[in-house]
Amino acid sequence: MTQVVLMMRMMRTTMVPFGAGLLMMGAVLGGCAESGSEAGGDGVQLAATNMPPATTTPPATTAPPATTTPPATTTPPATTATPDGTAGTGSMTPEIEETPDVIEETDDVEVPDEVDEVPDNSGETACLDGITDFNADGPFSFQEARAGSVKLWVPDIPAGCKVPVLHLANGTGGSCSSYQNVLDHFASHGFLTTCYESGQTGAGTQGVEAITAAFDMYPDIAATRIGSTGHSQGGQAAFTVLQQSEAKWGDSYLYAGLAMQPASGFGAQPPGMSWQAMYEMIYSPMFMFSGTSDSLVSESWVSRGFAALNDTVEAYNWSARGATHIPTPQEETMEVGVPWFRWKLLGDTNACEAFKALEGNGRWTSEEQQNVQDC
Repeated sequence: MTQVVLMMRMMRTTMVPFGAGLLMMGAVLGGCAESGSEAGGDGVQLAATNMPPATTTPPATTAPPATTTPPATTTPPATTATPDGTAGTGSMTPEIEETPDVIEETDDVEVPDEVDEVPDNSGETACLDGITDFNADGPFSFQEARAGSVKLWVPDIPAGCKVPVLHLANGTGGSCSSYQNVLDHFASHGFLTTCYESGQTGAGTQGVEAITAAFDMYPDIAATRIGSTGHSQGGQAAFTVLQQSEAKWGDSYLYAGLAMQPASGFGAQPPGMSWQAMYEMIYSPMFMFSGTSDSLVSESWVSRGFAALNDTVEAYNWSARGATHIPTPQEETMEVGVPWFRWKLLGDTNACEAFKALEGNGRWTSEEQQNVQDC
């Protein structure tokens, strides 16, 4: 216990970034983190990329340099507690203050009574039809591109076809390369995939910027269907990017969110309101999951995000058996991500059935859900 306390004091006084501090504590408690280097140089522009082999080992998580100090504006709010640990147990359990039973009032929130299952643009995504193996690499090759801090994975699809746009937000102090397998997997299944390179992603504004760049750079293939995903602090961004996209493009577009082990309330926060208020404004389907081997973001922490959603929203909160926080849960995300987004953004009945079948495969457990839809 003395070692952990000393380590936490060092983290406070030296302003060690949250991601690096957690890795230091992990080393004291037995260690579960891995480090790695970012894949793909910053200067890469439309470099041809082959589909990842099925046996590719997920890249190691890139830890932020120890000398990097996060901007003062991204310091967690006073009401946000940081993960704490117990010496000798080899695990860390976040201790966070109870969320108030009554979330702050948002009188100007308007949630549409009904959202169409599929936009009136049938046929434009026909090149994505016929895919039934959602775990294997998809049939499309793809290219990587970059515009400033925005990285893109652009599928090679037939002329005239349009595909959904996805954004993935990485965790605190991490990078897009920490989720390389997931990004490649989505692109191989025909999704125009983006990731904003930043160590502080929770506010959601960066993700909207990345999606906007995709529409601006690839108007001929970007469909009016948007998926938002992310991990840890980026798991909060899965919510905040989703809501800000709804507000920017309106209900003529189709949206869905997927949050990996979301650390709601930690790191960069949405502009002008609390995370709870923004979550309550979401009206599109939302899926989130915790990991039974996650020592940083507990199941109860993930559940707070579910509780903040509007009661009218279709939402699912599952747990993944054996899923860790570090290394990042890429395998679990690839397993559930393509079926989920194909169901919600393409109206794919086979994908819906595959998604629902996951609950009974021994790896996934439904913790809570509301307004569940049939296939």
